[in-house]
Amino acid sequence: MPRSALYEVEISYEIPRRPHIQVVAPKLTTWGQLKRQPHIFRDGSLCVHQTHEWHGNKLIAETIIPWTCAWLAFYETWLDTGCWLGEGTHPELPEHSPLGLAGSLAA
Repeated sequence: MPRSALYEVEISYEIPRRPHIQVVAPKLTTWGQLKRQPHIFRDGSLCVHQTHEWHGNKLIAETIIPWTCAWLAFYETWLDTGCWLGEGTHPELPEHSPLGLAGSLAA
């Protein structure tokens, strides 16, 4: 039995912008009554790094792809628990910890 869903991800990159990461399939869902997933930009693309972590001289295969895999693992845990266990810059948002447990579980 698979441990997770199979995801189809599209990564596009246009210099000098950051890579754009989109889950094509399956459609991302939310936890409980939340309207959005954690670490998603308004356009639906994934937020897998902070601005200072990506530079155009880095290889997508060594950065963006592993970061996307980590994001998907955190997403699946979030779907099961309601707590986003990955790091982030907006832990106060309700989609990061609707149960108020992220701080206690991540410590």
